[in-house]
Amino acid sequence: MKSYLLSIFFLANCFVSFSQNGFKDQITLSPNEPSIGLHIGEDTINKRYVLSGEFVDQNLGRWTTGFSIFTLDGLLDTVYTHQKDSIFFSSVSNYSSINNNNYCVLGLGARTRNVVCLDLLTDSIFVQNQIDGFENVFDGIVSAWGFIQSKTQNNSIISGSYKYGENGEFKDAALYQIGDTFKYYTSGNSIRHQTALNLKRNSKDEIVAAAVNSSVPFDAASDLSYTFFINEDFELIRDNIFSPSNPNFSLGKGMVIDSEDNILVTGARRSGPFSQLGTPGVVKFNPEGIYEWTSFLGNNINNVDGWGRWNSIIEAIDRDGYIVAGSESYQTTNRDTMISKAALAKISNTGDSLWMRTFTYRNSINIREQFETVIATSDGGYLAGGSSADFTAVEEKDWPWVRAIIIKVDENGVLDTNAVSVIDIGDLEAGVNMYPNPVSEQLFITQSVDESLHLQIYNLRGELIEKYESQNKDHIIIVDVATYESGVYILRAIDENGAIFSRRFVVK
Repeated sequence: MKSYLLSIFFLANCFVSFSQNGFKDQITLSPNEPSIGLHIGEDTINKRYVLSGEFVDQNLGRWTTGFSIFTLDGLLDTVYTHQKDSIFFSSVSNYSSINNNNYCVLGLGARTRNVVCLDLLTDSIFVQNQIDGFENVFDGIVSAWGFIQSKTQNNSIISGSYKYGENGEFKDAALYQIGDTFKYYTSGNSIRHQTALNLKRNSKDEIVAAAVNSSVPFDAASDLSYTFFINEDFELIRDNIFSPSNPNFSLGKGMVIDSEDNILVTGARRSGPFSQLGTPGVVKFNPEGIYEWTSFLGNNINNVDGWGRWNSIIEAIDRDGYIVAGSESYQTTNRDTMISKAALAKISNTGDSLWMRTFTYRNSINIREQFETVIATSDGGYLAGGSSADFTAVEEKDWPWVRAIIIKVDENGVLDTNAVSVIDIGDLEAGVNMYPNPVSEQLFITQSVDESLHLQIYNLRGELIEKYESQNKDHIIIVDVATYESGVYILRAIDENGAIFSRRFVVK
């Protein structure tokens, strides 16, 4: 058996696990009002969640940007839609920003690129910053794929591309700031088919962009991903476009800079010139923007239409890896059955798959369900949002054909509707004990609290391996782990009041 080394440590005096309620829901206000979830955030001021995206408002008769308010228990409270300007699409980015009591997302109008915000104190919607995508100081067409707020909060920094030439045949990666002060940076070199898909800020206050180099037009399989860095004055710090290690990888929407300034992006290695996403995965660059590794994950079957993809990535709460959100797909070769399930997964800091969960909201032979975004919540869980689109929805009971979806899971990606209580570390250590750890043959489990406990053992994929009942403090459970695969397992204990706590152990 392989040997594993696990460092287990506890906080001194007290470990707090906040009240954590899992839930899973979809928005079906009216059969004639489809909706798509694209961004998600936690409003800690008003203690609620915000799921935003695109929404068909029948009063307007069109798509517009919408903000759906959920309670911490997962109940839909209110849906607000943008009424004034023609901002049809907010699907270009899955990032949301909460600053100065404003929850903001990126949206597109017929000609404009906009940062649209919900005032969390008044629940009013307004356009914070805007630029005409066709008539501007660039004297060319600018696209918008990602954004962050500037340090002054009055400006927005957008990533995209700048098209120019008589027929717009040239395309440079571009970052530009709109609001009180306009600034911009374009890659402007001999490679004329580039796009900055996303941007974040690192601990040095450098603006880091993840870009794709499509130097071979109409051949997605030749795409290369790279990074570049600029300062607050939009001056180039370093550019890795010509690094020989740049991966053959087409970028998606997801990007995160972790606690050590490593850069991770989602996307796929495409298998042909016109394939959608090919094999989806995650790429990691070091803090200098140099490529480190690619991790391909998921069990997609015949993914030629790209329904299986990873759209969002964040650092795990305990900083031992990363959480990705997206979908896993299956389709027949003749495409009479095409299904994707919304998915969450965790990978280690070195790209190894730790667990993966799929979730289904509706059943059909032609349905696309996916998570677009995921965040860590203040109670130690994860919150994801996305959409469920049934392309065979002909009966009114199946309308609206596309619906925004939301899910709240625990730190292991498990949908648990039971609340987790506050645990004192003294009670935790006194309550359940196990030895030896690591273990190779027999694991002994004892308890010092005189009450009945339900004990469950899970692997890191969330699969239940065994379960036991411990009646009182005189009860000793002996678990034969000789047949277990080497690795990390979780012992979960549930007391008579429904309080849940867990311990990890290693089988070597």
